[in-house]
Amino acid sequence: MLIRICTRLTECFVQNGILEHSLADWCIYWLQKRILTGLVVSVMLVLGHLLFGLKVTVCFLIGLLPLRRRLNGYHTKSPYTCMVMSVGVMLLALLIHSTFSELVSLIFSIVNFVLCLGLVEYVLDDGQEDLQLHLTAEEVKENHKLAVQVLILESMIGIVIALLLHSVECLSACQLGITVVVLSSACNILKPNKGGSA
Repeated sequence: MLIRICTRLTECFVQNGILEHSLADWCIYWLQKRILTGLVVSVMLVLGHLLFGLKVTVCFLIGLLPLRRRLNGYHTKSPYTCMVMSVGVMLLALLIHSTFSELVSLIFSIVNFVLCLGLVEYVLDDGQEDLQLHLTAEEVKENHKLAVQVLILESMIGIVIALLLHSVECLSACQLGITVVVLSSACNILKPNKGGSA
């Protein structure tokens, strides 16, 4: 159904001269990706808010979303599986987070930042093209450089939010979002390459 909606929108863009016909496939993919992302984030916000509180959920998403775009994380076979898995992983992570005391939150945040920065900087830089995302080796390397900067920026934003709200749980929720992305990227590197030689 979503592909039909995106196809009709794209055909409308082409007919009205807004889009060149040669870009129709790209537009359908782009629309589908944006609609699904908006839907998943909305579901995450609503469920997270109802179960764990809005500030913790927003901080988790601040750690997750910007970095997710820069690291080649785990990819499922269908967008719908990705939606279910993303929501499930967030709920599990926030459930674990709900057991943290203030001291555990603080220690976790410090240790997690050092470990995740080290992993992103030195381990997750495979520098190979990503055929599933249609990225060249140069684009993957550029994304990796940006990922290090985004991770540091997200961590600083988490500190500022924690200071403003007087809540160390905001900082640890942000760091937990970063952890989920880094572990997802590590899983992607470790999973067997099914497109390789037979």
